[in-house]
Amino acid sequence: MVDLRKYKPQDVIRAANSFQESYQGGLLSLREVRLILLEFLFQDSNGDYWFMDVNDASWHRHDNGKWAQAAEAPDSLLGSDSLFDILTPTTESEDDEFEEEFVGLEEGNLDAVEVMLSIVNTIKTAFDQGQLSSLEAYELLADQYVVDQGGRIWLVGYQSGKWYHYEANQWHLSPDPPSEDSLVREEWSLENCEACDQALQGETVCPNCGTEIESKLAGATEEVYASIFEFFTSGFGSLPEPITAEWDPPEGMPEALIEPGVSCANCGHTNSPGSRYCNQCGSALGCPNCGKDNPPGSVFCNQCGQKLTV
Repeated sequence: MVDLRKYKPQDVIRAANSFQESYQGGLLSLREVRLILLEFLFQDSNGDYWFMDVNDASWHRHDNGKWAQAAEAPDSLLGSDSLFDILTPTTESEDDEFEEEFVGLEEGNLDAVEVMLSIVNTIKTAFDQGQLSSLEAYELLADQYVVDQGGRIWLVGYQSGKWYHYEANQWHLSPDPPSEDSLVREEWSLENCEACDQALQGETVCPNCGTEIESKLAGATEEVYASIFEFFTSGFGSLPEPITAEWDPPEGMPEALIEPGVSCANCGHTNSPGSRYCNQCGSALGCPNCGKDNPPGSVFCNQCGQKLTV
C-alpha cells in the first residue's frame, strides 16, 4: 500500500525550497537527489498526474500519454507521504481530538451511530487538510466499527458516509444504519483494580497504578463473540471504501527534467549522469577548460571555444 498525503501547491513549493537548500549545502548525494525528485509527483481529484520542476517551480501535467507544461496546479494534490518529511511537522493537537471522540463512544454517553459518523468525518477532514497520511487514516478507520446483538460488524464508508455490515467474509452496503438499540457496548464493570485494589468508577485505566482495565461487551452472546473472532481473523483491516483513488502514475519524468547522460567528445559514447571519465575510451568528459558537456562529435566547446579533440 502506497502511503499518500494531500498537499497544497504552496506546501510543495516550500518542500522544493527546503530541498534546494539541502542540495546547495552539499547535504544530499546524487542518488538522494534523484530519489527526492521522484517525490514531486502528484495526482489531482480527477485522477490526472502532475509534476513540479524544483528548479523553477513550474508545473507539468500528464495528458494524452505525455507531459505538458501547465500554468498552475490544482489547489489540492495527492502525493507521496515521504515529501512530508521535508516540510515542517504539524502539531499533534488532532490526536487529542480523536481520543475525546473515542472516549465519548466507549463511555456510552452519546448515540453510537452519530459518534461513528463524527469520527469518520473528523478523520476525513484531517486527511483532506494534510494532517494525516492515507496509511494513518486507514489505521484509524479500521478501528472504528460497532457490533450489533446479532454479531454483525458495522463500519462507515469513508467516501460516501454510508453504512456497511460485514457478512460472509465481505462488506455489504446497507440501506440504513444499525439501530441504536441493536448495538452492544463496552463496559468496565470491575469495582476494584485487580493489580492494586484501587476502587474504580468505570475508568478504563487505573488512576492509581496505570493498569489497563479490561472491558466486556454488555449483553453479548457466544454468537457475538464468535462473529467478532471471525472478523478479526478474516476481515479486520479491510475497508468497504478506499481512502484514495488508485495510485498508478506514468513512468518517467518530463523530458526537460531528466538529467541527460554525459557524451564523450572523443568517441561519442553516452555515459551515465555524473560520470567524469568515458566508460568506452577512458577520456575525461566535458570541456577541459570550462567543464561544459557538448554534443557527440563536437570539435570545439560550445561554451568557451576550447578544442576538444586532437
